[in-house]
Amino acid sequence: MAAVIQLFSLQEAFTRAFQQMFSITPGQFRKQTDMKDTLFRAMEKKTLDEVRLRHLHNGVALDPVIITKGRLQLVGMEIRRLNSYVIGKLWDSFRQHVSEIDRRRDHESIYYALIELTGNKWEVFYTTCVEVVEEGKLPEGMVYKVLPSTTYAVFSHKGAVARIQDTFEYIYSSWLPKSGRTRLNQPEFARYDHRYLGPKNEDSEFDIYIPVGPISNYSGEE
Repeated sequence: MAAVIQLFSLQEAFTRAFQQMFSITPGQFRKQTDMKDTLFRAMEKKTLDEVRLRHLHNGVALDPVIITKGRLQLVGMEIRRLNSYVIGKLWDSFRQHVSEIDRRRDHESIYYALIELTGNKWEVFYTTCVEVVEEGKLPEGMVYKVLPSTTYAVFSHKGAVARIQDTFEYIYSSWLPKSGRTRLNQPEFARYDHRYLGPKNEDSEFDIYIPVGPISNYSGEE
């Protein structure tokens, strides 16, 4: 437990990692982007309480699996400047129209939530999507995305979606600065399969994929 608390004190290391990722400081990012209700609020340092420490102990795979995933083709619906209300509406709309997507891979019950930072103003784009075997005719209001073959650090989040902020905070404030890796300039995403039981179910589980480079000589340790 003490080790987890110590990891969260590495503000200087976190600032270095953030600047490596986005070429701006966390303070500059907050000034340029509406941080309210976005997953990127998790990058800000916060005081740990007992509930959040319990989540880190039981609800996060503290040591991720490092995998290289091949080219990923996705079709879905996209929004920008997200908040919890519009994300919910987006998922409702997407579920109503997902059957219209051609060439879906095996028609599996697997969904993706893609998060991108793009443009000069670092706009946040959020896409609800499914995997396809190739680009087909796009249903109205949907977009086609291709992610190149990339190495990811894969973290499992267990519990209610409301606690995902703590999972992202651990990833960006603790694991990444200590890992010796940098976050690549590629989208990150959540992958929902049969283990996902709903946003409020404490037994629910899904995976978060963070694009990372190889381990460098600098480990991030003080």
